[in-house]
Amino acid sequence: MMRMGTKLPSVRKISVAGTVLTEAFAEQIRAAFEGLRSIRNFYSLSESCSAVCTTPYGELKPKGLGFPAPNVELKFLDLDSGKKVGPMQYGELYFRIPSVMKGYYKNPELTREFIDSEGWCRSGDVAYYDEDGRVYFVDRLKDMIKCLDQQVSSFELESLLQSHGSVVDAAVIGVQDIKYGDAPAAFVVAKKGARTPTELATELKVFIAGESRVLSVVYFIPLFNHPDH
Repeated sequence: MMRMGTKLPSVRKISVAGTVLTEAFAEQIRAAFEGLRSIRNFYSLSESCSAVCTTPYGELKPKGLGFPAPNVELKFLDLDSGKKVGPMQYGELYFRIPSVMKGYYKNPELTREFIDSEGWCRSGDVAYYDEDGRVYFVDRLKDMIKCLDQQVSSFELESLLQSHGSVVDAAVIGVQDIKYGDAPAAFVVAKKGARTPTELATELKVFIAGESRVLSVVYFIPLFNHPDH
């Protein structure tokens, strides 16, 4: 749309599901639809058969996953101890919802892994909630990077990198590192006219360090004539 100069001023509401709505993504939506009055983020699983969390109507800069949807209960369990955690602490998100599936077809063992006898369902996502009860996505549990004694979110690092003015897109994975054990490595698509790879890699590491994060190595991917950059 932006490339073709198409305008859709009559579009007032946009809902996003199936992916996490980052600030960089929301900014692109706002730029493309100038008449927007609301961007909503819906968090759910196929197994839940309904929304688990959603942001309120009327927000143009939605924060996190929003609040639990009606009839939804949430709890957050520590990644190591399995005990409940309080506000602003990472934990695996569990939910209980009336619309949840009955089970995986002819796979009772997998069903028991997903939903316990009390109806609590394991999302496989790391998240936290603030003092107001708003929920924030951190990462898929299987994608967390064990760096020294800390769990590092590849999703958070990707969001930070994508907010940098010289970056079109970024992906982060964990790689073996002598100093850190596992360390985050970034694959970055830089904008045209950006600094040399060596200069930009150094700048991005400093940028990430300013957010109390570590970035071990940066790999650059060719732009391939990206239509918007």
